[in-house]
Parts: sequence; C-alpha cells; structure tokens
Amino acid sequence: MPLDILPFTASDISRGLEIHDRALNPAQSPVTNLLFNPPATPQSIGRQVERFTSDPDRFLYKAVENNITIGYISAQKVHKVAGSSPFQQRIPPLWHESCGVSETTWDKIFKMRTEARKESFDYTADHLHVHALATDPKHQRKGAGAASMQKVNAVADEQGLAIYLTSTESGRRLYERCGFYVAKEIVIDLEEMGETKKGRETFSYMIRQSK
Repeated sequence: MPLDILPFTASDISRGLEIHDRALNPAQSPVTNLLFNPPATPQSIGRQVERFTSDPDRFLYKAVENNITIGYISAQKVHKVAGSSPFQQRIPPLWHESCGVSETTWDKIFKMRTEARKESFDYTADHLHVHALATDPKHQRKGAGAASMQKVNAVADEQGLAIYLTSTESGRRLYERCGFYVAKEIVIDLEEMGETKKGRETFSYMIRQSK
C-alpha cells in the first residue's frame, strides 16, 4: 500500500504514544530508554503536539498506510545564535531515583551528549533539528522512516537549511541512505561508568547539508 505523510494532530496522540512505547525497545536501546524517564504520557505528548502544531518553525508528521498511522517524525527550525545555542544551554532533565542509574552517571551521560553536540553542529547558522523518528516495529521495513525523513529533507531544502540529529545504532543506516553523514560518535557504557546495570550504546551525531 502507498504511504502518506500527513500532519500529526491531536487525534493521533494515543496512537503516537503507542508507537513511542513499542519503538523504545529496552533490549535494543538500554541507554536511550534511560533518557526517556519518566515515560511519555498522553498529557506530555499532547503538550508537544500543541507546541508543534502552533509554531510555524516546528514540524510534526505521521506516516499513514491504509488509514493506519505507523510512524511519526518531529523536527524544529533552530535560528542561529552568536557563540552559543539553545541546545548547548538547555538544562538536562533532573535526576530522580526512578531513573535507574546514579545521579553521577546521569549527569555524565548528558555532559557527554552536550559536548558531542557542541563539537558536531554549527549553531551559528539556521538549521533543522530532528527530535524524533519512530516506526511501529510491526510496520518496519515498509519505507515509513525513509518517507518521513524525506518529507523533512524537502522542508530543509526548500529553506536552504542543514539538518542535525542524533542517531542510535539501529537508525544510522537509514539516515545515511537519506543523505546524512556522521560528524561524531560517542559510546555510552553503563558498566564503565560504575553502574551494575548493563547497557552499551553508540550514538552518532549526523548532518545533512541542504541541496
């Protein structure tokens, strides 16, 4: 069946949350799961949808096959700043006991990610930043991820903007097919950070230049 890439609306919140929970596989992405703690809720997803649908610099789309939403993508236009950036300056989520790791490890993870962004991305130029791309595992390998990414690529090309994003190992190949290259990689290993919980992931900081 052909795929349609359409605006994500408030009526899609429950399905979007379902996709989010299914796509965030603890076995495949143990560190990424920590970063989404506390878990998303209908209320938190609803607030994001409201922000993205009311701001012309934010883009939120869903991939639809046979009238069923099977994935989504969110991106934001970030305006250039002199010498710093909203991503460099933003405060990481506060640690709490349910995070699953120590406060020291939590702070270290976010420091590594912040430094990687600083080294990889040029915040003195306008650009698009992809926040999330997810496909329901039951509907993967149908082209939903690539089609969603190409939609955002088209927005970036129309405005002459580079795109920045952070990818897990499972998503890197898709982004490379969509024209991205790796600017920097970091490896986060929970055991090496002194945690008893096992978990190791490679994160790629990737860029696509406008065409």
